[in-house]
Amino acid sequence: APKMITVVHCETPSGTLNPLDELGKIKLRHNVPLIYADVVASLGGAPVLTDEWAIDLALGGSQKCLSAPPGMCFVAISPQAWEVIDQVDYQGYDALKPFKTAQENFYFPYTPYWHGMAALNAAAGRLLDEGLEQSYSRHKKAAEYCRQGLQEMGLSLFPAPGAVQSPTVTAVKVPESITWPELDSRFRLRGLVVGGSYGPLSGKVFRLGHMGSQADLDLVELALDAIRQVV
Repeated sequence: APKMITVVHCETPSGTLNPLDELGKIKLRHNVPLIYADVVASLGGAPVLTDEWAIDLALGGSQKCLSAPPGMCFVAISPQAWEVIDQVDYQGYDALKPFKTAQENFYFPYTPYWHGMAALNAAAGRLLDEGLEQSYSRHKKAAEYCRQGLQEMGLSLFPAPGAVQSPTVTAVKVPESITWPELDSRFRLRGLVVGGSYGPLSGKVFRLGHMGSQADLDLVELALDAIRQVV
């Protein structure tokens, strides 16, 4: 029997959002002990309801929607996951168990990345000051504005019609009339840096991020203007 379901919530190479709520139901229906979700590119830009969706481990990152300096990750852990962690009793350098009582005992297992943690705390504070619902709305508006502008240029979005498009990143098909390296070079000459894609999508799809501080209509318009000059 499976011991864990693993899933990426916001799958950035394709610009899609996977249905964590439905996967949580599958976990409960089939008595899978744990579900581990990568929410790095969605947390703060889209709802992530760990308790309601029965997510046991939710991995976040500092540099995406939180707009904090890169280099930090953090994990939300359910009571059921802590039980499994205690049973396994893994003792490696990357073990989670030593962190279980870190806050309670005011004792960090290793030398803490204190300035990174301070920056992350400030970024989380800014997000809470804005309000989660307001942040979700801001990301949604930026995504819709970006996609409308791209389609008005005649560009094709990558996700299939039935896919749930991510509010934090847009994936676009590279036009057949130009290669990705040439397109990327022309973008950079106009001050625009976008991401390519990976695996079977390499050279066929490019991506625009509109997450965190970049989920801003003025910034999206600057990117669209640079793309208009190229395509």
